[in-house]
Amino acid sequence: MKVTKKQPKPKGTQKSADSKAVQEPTSFHTEFSGSRRQNDEQDQDELSEILTEKPKAQGYPHLAHRIRNIPQEIVTSKWSPPSQQVQDQVREIFTYAMRSVIPTRRDERRGTEAEILLRQVVRKLERRVSRMLLPPNAKGMHFDLNQLLERNRILESHLTPATHANELLKKEIKRAELELADEKRNLAELETNLKSARLEQKKQDRPHPLLRLPKNFKIQGDGPEDIGLRPSTGTDMSVFDNFENPDPDLGHILEQLRRSLESMQANHDQVQGIDEAIKYAKVALDDVLFNHASSEQYDSL
Repeated sequence: MKVTKKQPKPKGTQKSADSKAVQEPTSFHTEFSGSRRQNDEQDQDELSEILTEKPKAQGYPHLAHRIRNIPQEIVTSKWSPPSQQVQDQVREIFTYAMRSVIPTRRDERRGTEAEILLRQVVRKLERRVSRMLLPPNAKGMHFDLNQLLERNRILESHLTPATHANELLKKEIKRAELELADEKRNLAELETNLKSARLEQKKQDRPHPLLRLPKNFKIQGDGPEDIGLRPSTGTDMSVFDNFENPDPDLGHILEQLRRSLESMQANHDQVQGIDEAIKYAKVALDDVLFNHASSEQYDSL
């Protein structure tokens, strides 16, 4: 504490000095209260950092965070500080938690560091227990260590089957996703094949270029009745047999003419059907070119 020598002051300032001397305890109390509030805020910040820090190891079951927003008016009016019994029960829980964590450290040095850190946290939590506000439905049984351990044992017995069921569900979901991916690939392949089949069917349904007629085309004088189309018949050679006593000069000519006509008839019978075969071959060749050649190649041919 720093001690300063009191200096003499004029009479006119004696009143102000007295009033200042009276106010010194008040300022000391205010300074002490501010320091205490500052320490509380610092402890709260440190505890918030410790409690909100995410653990590195996530391989063990842990509770998920759940936040409920409660109005400050309800907390102030209906919540109350814990009783001494509840405070003792909470301290017992802190001690049990600290003792159950420290033996898990195999390294002695790390165990010592963990014990020091946990003791600091526990001391800060214990200082805040008396200043905590609990809801009206919170009872002493909620902080009883034996009941909490039994409750944890029951929850763990329920958690193990639920965890196994969750793993099975994850495997089923993964298997269903793989099957869905295979079905999607098969569906895409079927859609591609369907498009190809429709294009091929559309291509086959198109008329041959030789059969394509311009729009608004009308047959005018080109029908079978209009041109008098009729099947050809062979030459009747019996007309030459009706001549009686032909002219000697014409007899030789008629005989040569008969033989020529018979030869022509025989030649015609031999080549009969070749025209149809040629037409069929042309149509088949044109169909092959139409299906396999490009438009430029087809037009050039």
